[in-house]
Amino acid sequence: MRGAGGPLHVSIADDLDTVTEAIALSAERLGWKRTADVNASDNERIGFTPTNIENGRRVSSSSAFLRPVLKRPNLTYIDRTKAGYLLFEGNRVIGVRTRNAAITHDYFATKEVIVALGTIESPLLLERSGIGNGKILARAGVETRVESPHVGERVIEQRAVGMQATLRNDMGTINQGQNRLLNSPVKQAWAGAKYLVTHRGPIATGGYALVSFFKSSPDVDRPDIQGLFAPLSRDVAANSLKLAKHGGLMFTGFQLRPTTESSVHISGGLPGNVPIIDAHFLETENDRRVTATILDRAREVLSQHPLSELVLHEEIPGARVSSPEEVLKYSMDTGNTVHHAVGSCGMGPNNDDVVDAWLRVRGVDGLRVVDASVFPTMIAGNTAAPIMALAWRASDLILGSN
Repeated sequence: MRGAGGPLHVSIADDLDTVTEAIALSAERLGWKRTADVNASDNERIGFTPTNIENGRRVSSSSAFLRPVLKRPNLTYIDRTKAGYLLFEGNRVIGVRTRNAAITHDYFATKEVIVALGTIESPLLLERSGIGNGKILARAGVETRVESPHVGERVIEQRAVGMQATLRNDMGTINQGQNRLLNSPVKQAWAGAKYLVTHRGPIATGGYALVSFFKSSPDVDRPDIQGLFAPLSRDVAANSLKLAKHGGLMFTGFQLRPTTESSVHISGGLPGNVPIIDAHFLETENDRRVTATILDRAREVLSQHPLSELVLHEEIPGARVSSPEEVLKYSMDTGNTVHHAVGSCGMGPNNDDVVDAWLRVRGVDGLRVVDASVFPTMIAGNTAAPIMALAWRASDLILGSN
């Protein structure tokens, strides 16, 4: 399922501790299929979280694709530089104006400019350059060059809801998850030293040991929730992020395909002007229905053998959050986004869609957008690898048209 030999390394953890194993076994009792590759089916399932980690180090888009080619003579890499405006010659984009500290510099393209700034920054660059909704641009003091009403609109992001359980302390340290390895400065120093020597241990793993995909209701035809389990817990009373002294486990879940839309726009014509982000979550009927079930489904896992024998009690949110309305309020009050925002320069077949099927910005020549902002709907899962796949495909399109 993961192919072989590509530059983006994918690894699956194989270190089973007692708590992680208990979570997986309990999920199996609910009918979730335990699988070695969670991408191999679309059933309700649970398995180790695939990660972009190789030999204990994270593999990023930079380390996988950019660093290996930095010495190419046809590549110039510039950092600590802000892209301020697109440069035009008539209706064609011919370059970009940048600023590094106090130095402004114009870079020119002989063929085309490719924007890859992400769901937040890409629409801001287009709007500062006059591409967007004319009314929004006028309020920001920017003259409209191309009327494109959906620039910065139709942003979709996932909203998570989480819980934490305390484990029993009378069953030996082996049943205390990863807190026992990291919950003091001495233990953290030891884990760090071990990592430096072996590139193994909790520091060499992803944030959540297990990933699951499950249904909000038996009536839906495929999983519509992603859930993540970790055999550790944080100190909920601390002002800063730190592990609890006692053993515990954490869960966070979110709807896979939300439809509530947000927006991001410029507040002024200067690159330093802060953006106006109008964030919305859980406003459509389906988004609310699905999200309201997440904690109940996670609690079902905790109630199954053998995990039920390890769990002392649910630490947060506890019984005070049980009804659908309480879960939704809890998600809005304490939840977080999943950093999967898409859609602000959405691709589509209509003349008012920002980019076309070749990722070309409508209304101008010589300009493409290649990043998460072009996805018109939410990816049913994490977005990093799909964005890299999009870029890989875009390179074929770019080469084919030049």
